[in-house]
Amino acid sequence: MTIKMAMELYFCEICRFAYKDRETAEKCEDWCRKHKSCSLEITKSAVGEIKNEK
Repeated sequence: MTIKMAMELYFCEICRFAYKDRETAEKCEDWCRKHKSCSLEITKSAVGEIKNEK
């Protein structure tokens, strides 16, 4: 048996990490924009990321 669960994810538009909630994605995006880097404290709650297709 296969069970598929739909989950809404929110993404940081800068680093493309995915989060379960909008608030964390916004915090990540704000951090990335301000510091030009990722915050380990924020990204530890990421549930995935979007890979660039080439």
